Amino acid sequence: MKTSFDDSGIPVLTDVIHQTDTPAVVPQATTSPEQQWQQWQHEIRENVLQHLLGKITPGLAEQVEEHVSVAVMQLSDQITQQIKVGLEEALRETVSRAVAEEMGKVKL
Repeated sequence: MKTSFDDSGIPVLTDVIHQTDTPAVVPQATTSPEQQWQQWQHEIRENVLQHLLGKITPGLAEQVEEHVSVAVMQLSDQITQQIKVGLEEALRETVSRAVAEEMGKVKL
């Protein structure tokens, strides 16, 4: 007994197949080897930084905070001193100018 097989649904090389679904992977624009290398460098750098950030211990974070706090206090002291010096100079100049104006009025 011979069974017949309907092969009309099987495409052959000359048939055109129309794809209706969007491909799962969108082809990327071609990049130069230099651009690919830079992308890899960026990805590796980011991965290493993320890995290291995850390993910072609370003790290390506390030490960094203390050092930053000391540095901020020193800078604020320096800025305060500079402001004081500037105000003193401005006050001396203003008083000298006012005294000179009054002396000029008295001479007249």
